[in-house]
Amino acid sequence: MERIVFVHGSVAGGQATWSGQAPLAEYFDVVVLHRPGFPPNPPVDRVDFEEHAQLVAGTLRNGDHLVGHSVESDARGR
Repeated sequence: MERIVFVHGSVAGGQATWSGQAPLAEYFDVVVLHRPGFPPNPPVDRVDFEEHAQLVAGTLRNGDHLVGHSVESDARGR
């Protein structure tokens, strides 16, 4: 089954941002990343975009579809 990896932006966590895409799980393996500092994770003093880019890169597998919202859509290029 093909996989879609969803990465939320800087306002809300993954569940709040991507809950509307839940029906895609019928056709894809759906992965919703939860970035450090955003729910359900504890708050952090500083958002580290390099760390988040590494999280995304470490999650992706060859052939995955990556969907990013807001600033995280730019993580693909890091």
